[in-house]
Amino acid sequence: MKLYEKAPTINNDKDYWIRKGKIGKKCMIFFHNDLDGIMSAIIIRQYLTNKNFEIIGYGVVDYQDGWNNIELNNAYINIAVDYAEDNPDLDIYIDHHGKFTDDGDNIEKKSIYSIKATTTSAYEAICDQLGIPVDSIVLDVIDMVDAAKYEFYDVDIETILNFNFQDILNSNNPKLVFAGAFNQLIKRGDYRTLIEVAHNATLSNKNIYLMFKLLYPGNNINKKNNQEKDFIEDGKKRIQTMTSRVKGKNDKIIYDSQKSFYTNMWNGSEISRDGYQIIGNLAFVPNGTWANALRARAIINEELRTKNNLKHHKINFILLQYGGSLQIADTNGIGNIPEDELPVLRNGSIVDNLGDYTTDLLNSFRINLHYSKTISKSGGHKGIGNLTNIVGVKKDNSPTNNIKWVDIFKNKIINDLSGIKWSLLMPWDIYKESIVRPKLINEKVLLVNQIRSL
Repeated sequence: MKLYEKAPTINNDKDYWIRKGKIGKKCMIFFHNDLDGIMSAIIIRQYLTNKNFEIIGYGVVDYQDGWNNIELNNAYINIAVDYAEDNPDLDIYIDHHGKFTDDGDNIEKKSIYSIKATTTSAYEAICDQLGIPVDSIVLDVIDMVDAAKYEFYDVDIETILNFNFQDILNSNNPKLVFAGAFNQLIKRGDYRTLIEVAHNATLSNKNIYLMFKLLYPGNNINKKNNQEKDFIEDGKKRIQTMTSRVKGKNDKIIYDSQKSFYTNMWNGSEISRDGYQIIGNLAFVPNGTWANALRARAIINEELRTKNNLKHHKINFILLQYGGSLQIADTNGIGNIPEDELPVLRNGSIVDNLGDYTTDLLNSFRINLHYSKTISKSGGHKGIGNLTNIVGVKKDNSPTNNIKWVDIFKNKIINDLSGIKWSLLMPWDIYKESIVRPKLINEKVLLVNQIRSL
């Protein structure tokens, strides 16, 4: 069923929702743990409040856990914004992630309350669907940080990793540079602060920043001295630690074969995790660095510019691992890669969109390698692709037997994008069963009476 052109219905009649089994016009808002998610939650909160709906609480949804650990209370109107996966128990769902047809049509939806728009951000999709006027500055900020389009907006990614007001004021576009720098300080796992900001802030970068300044300390206590942490200083320390971890301790070797990489990096039980590694024209960033695509890009580009042994080497792609999730990003804008340097896959297709590439890769693994984990998801933007919740070990009679699926995916990505012939058979560590702490249901959900109000 194709999406209708009209907006999803948010019926304002209390009796309508009571007939649906709801306790009147009481709402729960679920949003993604990034700046677009926060702004989407704010704009939907303001819209609902103006229509005399009551906000009962909020929940944060991330791609590591998805909907697995969230239990929706069907007595409330459940609303989700800026998250790629719909949930059949949602009453209203507005998002912008997805693969759209060439004619600009929207993808399929599950109900009249569910929509994916072709906009660059969920915030813009919400405004479009609900008839809310938009602010161009807000749209530019979200578009820049959500799709990592810093080159497009002429924002220096190395500058935004160093939160310095004077550097921001001296930049060509202080408002966008400030937003980019501030966005780097947000701690994605701090769901309490994310929810409290979404509940208290207005749609202003400055106001959202001030809310983080006010609310972050109370949710982040130094265990050594029992003192509250400052939002900016703690964020800077995390970025410094991340930078050190990404760079590693040893000088970089440019690997031009899988054999040389494995011989040098295998320590008897696992591939070394000493910072990023250069494989052909791809850089791999291992677990535990705290880096995201933007941070890794800035650090690696600086190293390519300043390290004598790297100055003449070109890297087009970065592959990052976060446990069972993988992220691929370009280094200087995929549109800036010469056409004859873009990877060509075995089926003849050219990789010029990393979001599409990850989706096609996951589908290919499902069909050809019988990968069956339904919790695994894929997608992203042109310059960033994601594969999340790649779990389990391959168990069959093939040569890849007993290799973790996430390692097989990594090997395939390196083979596709690095320019180096790379076998799928290489293990990245000796697999051991690990004890995983079960996550609590609704651990990242707070009701309004649990939220500090300013």
